[in-house]
Amino acid sequence: LTPSVSRYLESTNTRRRIWGARAHWTITGDPKVALPILIEGLQSNLAHVAAEGLGEMGPDALAAADKFEALFVPRSATVHPEYAFALWQITGDPNDVLSRLKQLLNQTDPFNALQVLPFPHRQRALTMLYKMGPAAAPLLPDILSLIANPYSANGDKELAIRAVQRIDPPSTNRIAPGILKEFLPRIERHPLFE
Repeated sequence: LTPSVSRYLESTNTRRRIWGARAHWTITGDPKVALPILIEGLQSNLAHVAAEGLGEMGPDALAAADKFEALFVPRSATVHPEYAFALWQITGDPNDVLSRLKQLLNQTDPFNALQVLPFPHRQRALTMLYKMGPAAAPLLPDILSLIANPYSANGDKELAIRAVQRIDPPSTNRIAPGILKEFLPRIERHPLFE
């Protein structure tokens, strides 16, 4: 273990402790030191960083799975996709995660029910669904609906098409040809997925 990682683990600064715990786990693969620090970090203003670290630990962080429920209380809807994705990485169970991501996909502008705004958390939800791959298949109808909606933002459509390509490639044929013609050239250049 490097001296700087040890200093971070011993720090009283929450940010340093969380990053030190993540580095320790990455270097050693031993969850004993990192797990309690990251679980504690879930109660801080850096919960999203701690959750991401726990997600990276996968099943080694199973002891933290029940701590995630408090994170889903609507204190900041913008980070829910990351919490849901981390929980899926830990438990391997997509059911609860998909219901939370579905809510984000289907949010509309409260002032215009037809308008589907390009909410940053919807785009992050689409990115998480892309990363989940075939495990996200139950949400294909919602993703395809988002693509077909003429009021959906272009950025959302690009991410949604890419998610469909990863989740179930044959379902790409269910997307209107005009939409594919418009968006496939953009998607091929999309830096997020390269």
